[in-house]
Amino acid sequence: MKNALIGLAGLLFVLGVVGVEVGRARQADTPKKLDEKASLWMVRKLEFSQNILAALTRGDFDLLEKNASEMYVVGYLEKWDMADLPSYRKQVKIFDDSTRELIRQAKAKNVPAATKAYTQLIASCVECHQVVRDVKRKK
Repeated sequence: MKNALIGLAGLLFVLGVVGVEVGRARQADTPKKLDEKASLWMVRKLEFSQNILAALTRGDFDLLEKNASEMYVVGYLEKWDMADLPSYRKQVKIFDDSTRELIRQAKAKNVPAATKAYTQLIASCVECHQVVRDVKRKK
């Protein structure tokens, strides 16, 4: 119960910070502002992924679960930006599945399975960025 409350508090904090920053990024629809919004999502996801790696190497399952859960929430909030592209939707599904598996394995305290889920998560990030770069090149 205590972990659930801590997780909920962390989630509310992340949502608050992300919400404020996204609101700022959406104040103008210039390409620069849209890139800043995307950068905000990516900065947060990069921080979470680094924290996940640190948690895996330490065997810190609480930190692992916390950062994977926050990664999932930020991924959920961000995924609507390019939802009309099939290749993007495919990567979002892999990202979501990998993140949920990472959370599940953190709860199970299974380092090898969590490491595999983390590897799949990172691969989905790299693939998704390739999709986004390809779309930007075509514009």
